[in-house]
Amino acid sequence: MEPVHGVPDSRRNESAEMTDTTKLALLAPFAYEKGEELPPMEWRRLEEGRLVLVQLDNGPILAGEVDEATDDATVFWVWLERGLGRLAVFDDDNISVWLPKGYQLRT
Repeated sequence: MEPVHGVPDSRRNESAEMTDTTKLALLAPFAYEKGEELPPMEWRRLEEGRLVLVQLDNGPILAGEVDEATDDATVFWVWLERGLGRLAVFDDDNISVWLPKGYQLRT
């Protein structure tokens, strides 16, 4: 193994290593309550700038604003809070999408 951040292997604490998912969970604590869950057939109703919560494979719940979507709404992109980047959300992923509690889609 190569040194991590200049720390030799013999002094490195293996238990201190974190997965990307763990890092995201620590950087973006869940600050919203889950409201209405949105199945993929409802994604076409999401508007640019709409706040959503997303969770992939029982990972951390991340909040962000909808950026844009494909014409058929099978994919949409979310700018995650806290500068965590842009996330593509696909309808065939094991992903859950919610509106925060108290938020509603326009009719």
